[in-house]
Amino acid sequence: MRAAAVAAVAGLTVLALSRPAAAQPNCPQQDNQLQLNECYDKYYRALDAELNDVYRKLAARLAHDAETGALLKKAELAWIAYRDDECKFEINQSKGGSIYPMEWSNCLADKTAVHIKVLKRQLDCPEGDPTCVQ
Repeated sequence: MRAAAVAAVAGLTVLALSRPAAAQPNCPQQDNQLQLNECYDKYYRALDAELNDVYRKLAARLAHDAETGALLKKAELAWIAYRDDECKFEINQSKGGSIYPMEWSNCLADKTAVHIKVLKRQLDCPEGDPTCVQ
């Protein structure tokens, strides 16, 4: 029974590490799941800090337009709720397992990295482009 549980955890670890991601953390030679969990959490937190920085820059750019700024804030709050719920859904099967924190951080990181690109596109958008906020 114990061998089956170890094999299942190992399989989940391989699956989690092999799924496509927007980017991957640098977690070389981690000795155990706790260290992997901490490494993935650190990676997510760095991306979250970058997201907050990009969001602040975009919000500052929109400070002259209260309505658009309020829409940005509303959209960000909705995106955060969506991201969290989507990650809960995607990794629900490992809930309660030792791999869950790593999967949680990895999922948040994947979605955050993509969202950073979305917000950066707004920051880097050329003037006159109708698909961008000004």
